[in-house]
Amino acid sequence: SWSADVDPHRLSLLALRDEEGQANVRTGPWLLAVSALLISLGLQWAIQERNYLANRFSWTRPTLERGCAVLGCRLRAVRDIDAVVIDSSSLTMAGESGYRMSLKLKNKSLHPVAFPAIELTLIDALDQVLVRKIVRPEDMQSTTTASIGAGEAQDVRLGLLLKDLGPGQRVVGYRLTTFYL
Repeated sequence: SWSADVDPHRLSLLALRDEEGQANVRTGPWLLAVSALLISLGLQWAIQERNYLANRFSWTRPTLERGCAVLGCRLRAVRDIDAVVIDSSSLTMAGESGYRMSLKLKNKSLHPVAFPAIELTLIDALDQVLVRKIVRPEDMQSTTTASIGAGEAQDVRLGLLLKDLGPGQRVVGYRLTTFYL
């Protein structure tokens, strides 16, 4: 129960006040500390999301580049695997135990995306895996950039030499998957 000498309207959650209404606790240093923490949290978020910010909002790129020069980081294209689709692909024989894979990767987003890695799985007539190979972006032929531009497509060619296929094993199909390392 309330005591007769306590006025609940004079209580404050922000600062305790004396009888003349003056604050007993200084709020200035607390406001300054909270503001500094919020600014540092915003800067930390901007550093973490620098690639997205630079690609989505091009006007932030110069500031982010200067910040990365000081912090020792780099701006890269955004990793958005949902934006990358395999538009077309083909697998052809190239000699006795060689194959040539050609595919076209297309970016369906409105901003550049980082070039993904590709998992190539060769299968036999029983849908059994014969060979599974991970191809990193830097290992691909005809990859001139580290990213695929907005709405653009890029051709990729892979050469494969299969020496370890056993007798009677024959490649009849393949599966392709894109992902980021």
